[in-house]
Amino acid sequence: MKARSTITLMVLNAVTFCLFGNNNDVPLNLIKCCVNKKLYTTLFAFILFASGFAQPVVRTQKDLGGNDLDFFTAMALTKDGGRIAGGYSLSNISGQKTENSRGAFDYWIVKLDSTNKIEFDKTIGGSKNDILTALQQTNDGGYILGGWSNSGISGEKTQNQRGISTDYWIVKMDAIHTIEWDRTVGGNRDDYLQHIEQTSKGLYIACGYSWSNRSREKSENTRDGGAAYNDYWVVMLDAKGRYRTDKTIGSVTQDWCVSIKELPKNNFVIGGYTDAGISADKTEPSRGSSDYWLVTLKFNSVGALEIAEPENSKISKRNKSNFSVYPNPVKDILYIQNVGKTTVTLTDQQGKTILTKTINGNEAINVSYLPAGLYYLKSNATGATQKITIAK
Repeated sequence: MKARSTITLMVLNAVTFCLFGNNNDVPLNLIKCCVNKKLYTTLFAFILFASGFAQPVVRTQKDLGGNDLDFFTAMALTKDGGRIAGGYSLSNISGQKTENSRGAFDYWIVKLDSTNKIEFDKTIGGSKNDILTALQQTNDGGYILGGWSNSGISGEKTQNQRGISTDYWIVKMDAIHTIEWDRTVGGNRDDYLQHIEQTSKGLYIACGYSWSNRSREKSENTRDGGAAYNDYWVVMLDAKGRYRTDKTIGSVTQDWCVSIKELPKNNFVIGGYTDAGISADKTEPSRGSSDYWLVTLKFNSVGALEIAEPENSKISKRNKSNFSVYPNPVKDILYIQNVGKTTVTLTDQQGKTILTKTINGNEAINVSYLPAGLYYLKSNATGATQKITIAK
């Protein structure tokens, strides 16, 4: 007999929430849950405190679950003072779950009022695994749900897989929890959505990570040249769920995007983690093992997403013009043109430092002993970086 997994909701003080599993317990936090294909037997809860370091007081709590495995991954506050909780479930009708499984794990959402009374629950899925990772109430009072799926057309899923395994799967519900549309977005390999938000203009922007090369909705190859690593992948849909644009951002190793937020002036910041040094889109060296990596994107005038220039872009451009190299590609001697004194650092694609040299004005360095490939030369005085191609 399988052990029942439940979800417990606790309200601490006035505005603090905590959710965690019971019986088969998994590490959880308010934003997302990583199960990594195994159950944990030790209870772990991450609590956010609303005010200072006061001792939290449990005001209410709520267990939610069916007769099988139910995993919480996301929660959002709603305009009516309630909250909507979501995750994925293997349960059939039992406990608080009012609908049967569609085949394997399904999206399962539960709407609670301000007193933790269940207003409705909804199961959404196809014949295989559908893993919800993000949700939000939309401006029209409905809900946008996001996650990943390896289901074909079945259940509530209206489109087939894009590749050999998992795709982003986005579902829009109206205020009375009727599905308005669903959209499968992906390339020829695995794509895992981690976060989705409605923009101020009523569009939808989702982020996650992808192993896919250019195919189907994915317009760019992976940054490692199609070897074995994943990149950040951002997708924008219009209000009806139609594809608008996408953007791949990455290094030559693994990059895991987990969150996106809208900024003023059509900008978005995406965040995740990476173990990469300077390579491809990554302009700073690794700090050690895995590091936070934040990237600002701009939704430009032609409707495409691009990496935004910093606020001091004019200074950046001037610094770059005062720090240049030739010839590029280079075989033997690389000539550096620089104004003033600086220390230059040459790194390879993995972020390993090849040489560091202090120069004053123009200088030349011998690179004939280095293997062919991409390198990065940075002026530490200004931060300006030149991409160098060494050819043999």
